[in-house]
Amino acid sequence: MKKQFPTLPHCRIGLALLVALLLSVPVGYGLAQGTMVVVDPPSSEITVGAMTTVNIRVENVTDLYGAEVHLTFDPALLEVIDADPGTAGVQIEPGPLLSPDFTAQNAVDQAAGKIDFAIAQMPPHDPVSGSGVLAIITFQGKAAGTSAIDFANVILSDRDGQPFSAGTQGGSITVTSEETPTATPT
Repeated sequence: MKKQFPTLPHCRIGLALLVALLLSVPVGYGLAQGTMVVVDPPSSEITVGAMTTVNIRVENVTDLYGAEVHLTFDPALLEVIDADPGTAGVQIEPGPLLSPDFTAQNAVDQAAGKIDFAIAQMPPHDPVSGSGVLAIITFQGKAAGTSAIDFANVILSDRDGQPFSAGTQGGSITVTSEETPTATPT
């Protein structure tokens, strides 16, 4: 004989409410409203020896006061162009989103393909809300291939140093070999 479990009316009501709630939330609502840190443009193409610039953008942020980003790239294919040749090492350029009152880290490890960048505003600056460019990176193509530009880690914080979550979206740069024109016989 089959054993039947009693049905509970409140379970059906709860399930109906859950389904109604899920259907009432527009698709993509959480992603559209959340803070994102992205590589912009998401993809680029250059030839060996040519340069391209990508922006690290923060989108839909509220009360941003400090940011730390760690990126990776393929060092066999790309090289970062130094934004501050007067300072030892290789650096990227701070963008206009945050006032770079305190730069905790700005270093590129060309051999490992790593970028470490951390800045914070200091009083009397107000926290930043909205979207904008956090950093600017100029790459030069070294060899043909496609390199991902990925986020290894991102930490955004408010004026009190409290971190808050953000999604990330990396990018890619395709390096093509220079085309050599074929001689036309005469």
